[in-house]
Amino acid sequence: MSIPPAQHPANIHTLPVHEDRRLSHALKNFLEQQCVKGADYSIPDKHLFRYFREFWMQAPECFDHPALLGQFRVELAQRGFLSASTGKHPRWLGLTLRQQDKKRPQKKERR
Repeated sequence: MSIPPAQHPANIHTLPVHEDRRLSHALKNFLEQQCVKGADYSIPDKHLFRYFREFWMQAPECFDHPALLGQFRVELAQRGFLSASTGKHPRWLGLTLRQQDKKRPQKKERR
């Protein structure tokens, strides 16, 4: 009896341990450098991942990951972050991006 192709183990992306560690290390740096943790925070997955992917592409650990979004979500969950399901893209609870130091100049009031 054979396993149907959709369930065949060869279809599962498995990474060598060193590549898995590289991603984990990059995410750790991303969380430390780009994010703030706190009970009052939350951020859409799509928004957070966009910034992580940009960070990842410039990280020395970067490699062509076959399932970057999926592994990003797994890594966040393994670090204890909870998500609220809001359809295709969850919302991560207890986390947000740091405010950029670039403050928009305020317009002066006209008198």
